[in-house]
Amino acid sequence: MFTNIFGGQRQNITLGFPAHLNKFELSPAFNHAFKEIIQHPISYEVVETGPVMDNVMEGDDVNVLSFPTPLWHAGDGGHYIDTGSFNVTRDPATQIDIIKFAWSTGLDPSIHPDRKAVGDTTNSRAIINAGRPFHWKDRYPKVNLPDPEVWAKAKEKWG
Repeated sequence: MFTNIFGGQRQNITLGFPAHLNKFELSPAFNHAFKEIIQHPISYEVVETGPVMDNVMEGDDVNVLSFPTPLWHAGDGGHYIDTGSFNVTRDPATQIDIIKFAWSTGLDPSIHPDRKAVGDTTNSRAIINAGRPFHWKDRYPKVNLPDPEVWAKAKEKWG
């Protein structure tokens, strides 16, 4: 999942685009690249096992802070593991669009097998304007960061 991908140089580089593209230049470039991927998907092979299954930690070797998990704000009791939450404070009437019949692939688990069997690999997508409102970006709340004391303790303990 990518969120707020049309907002910065790091996102451009992560997606394989030139860092200098602004969001208006990135949108058509992303659209073109996505259509190419859909028309020429990467081949895959289903296997019974693999190296990912070999990564086992037990007992004192377990370090829950090594997992990439969100710490939403300083008052939290700790990191949230597997919460699957993404909260957007936006006006749904003006800042969310639903695209019906969007192209996907047979790898998409959200498409029912019966639809895949007849070649229908379309689904719906929600496009959420989750970026900072440009016209008042300087007054927009700062990005959530861990409390400095919590960060220092975690860094001291886990490096």
